[in-house]
Amino acid sequence: MGKNGEEMVESIKKGNSIDLILMDISMPKMDGYTASKTLREEGYNIPIIAQSAFSVEEEKDKIIEAGCNDFISKPINKEELLEKIDSLI
Repeated sequence: MGKNGEEMVESIKKGNSIDLILMDISMPKMDGYTASKTLREEGYNIPIIAQSAFSVEEEKDKIIEAGCNDFISKPINKEELLEKIDSLI
């Protein structure tokens, strides 16, 4: 939906219909934490799965506090991702 967090948030605000966001935590201009928090503050309830190359366990609390519904570590395991998507939509 965008090259960075800012573009993604603006795209959703413009009314682009999506069922789920796979949110990279490390993005330019606006990181995934800020983008997720912004969407939640604006009242958007789209499911968000955060993805990060960092240890998810270290980031878990921060990811959930930002408003993400779930998280997955990179490299992404396809089966694990599909299970998470199925549980949210």
